[in-house]
Amino acid sequence: MKQLLRICLVALVSACANQEQKQSAVEQPAAVNASLDTIKTDSTTAPKVAEENYAQFKFETQEYNFGKIQQGKKVRYTYKFTNVGKVPLVISHVQPQCGCTAASYTKDPVPPGGQGEITLEFDSQGREGQQNKITTVYANVPGGNVLLTMTGLVEVLPDGRPVRKN
Repeated sequence: MKQLLRICLVALVSACANQEQKQSAVEQPAAVNASLDTIKTDSTTAPKVAEENYAQFKFETQEYNFGKIQQGKKVRYTYKFTNVGKVPLVISHVQPQCGCTAASYTKDPVPPGGQGEITLEFDSQGREGQQNKITTVYANVPGGNVLLTMTGLVEVLPDGRPVRKN
């Protein structure tokens, strides 16, 4: 990383030197080393992204447990959020983990301080046992997406009969 940075700085210093004034080849590496000393490199810290370029979700909750339901029932939950960022929040799309979950969401940009919602509907037809459904929400937020979860237990009828649909 430092070597690549040194090469870039050498090229930059060389270009500036040719345009503004002629420097000797001996002085250029010293200028590069001085520049490198002023750059703080810490491999444990990721570069900080300017927060003013992003919107930010603040959900009431990102996890919903629907408890126990009988097979064939549908469960619907609305995740409400506030945009606590400094630019309008735009959801590009919402992608449930599988076809058993449908999603609808606020399509218009949510201004800073504004509120929106994402509604997920889980259809338990053909499902049984513990369910953990993850939905990815893609938006102009740091990281590009957030996850919503819906969990619960789908029970079959006690006598094993198939569930009737009305």
